[in-house]
Amino acid sequence: MFLLLLLKLFAVCYLIGAILHVLDVLGLRGPAIMNLHQRSWLWFLLITEALSAIGLWFVKVWGLLAVLALTAAQLTVFLAWGQEHSLHTAVVVLDLASIATYFLFQMRDSLGSGTD
Repeated sequence: MFLLLLLKLFAVCYLIGAILHVLDVLGLRGPAIMNLHQRSWLWFLLITEALSAIGLWFVKVWGLLAVLALTAAQLTVFLAWGQEHSLHTAVVVLDLASIATYFLFQMRDSLGSGTD
């Protein structure tokens, strides 16, 4: 039960991130004028965070794949461009914790244990 609640908490965190990126795309948070690169990046974040939220909430493998894509993209962009793109430690911790929790949840279910 604890792992399932944790996945749902992570799903809510990704949903909040997606909502914040909707505000970014609409120009209601941050700079209203963005170049194509910035706008594309925001759309990618919005879509992958929304997919992550829905997929983790329902414990679907595609939710994990969305988190993996999001994590890989964020780390790649940060390593390639550094401080030009902000990547907060909390974001990386959320991504890695989500991935680990999903795998723990699946391992527990595959072992046939119904309790934590």
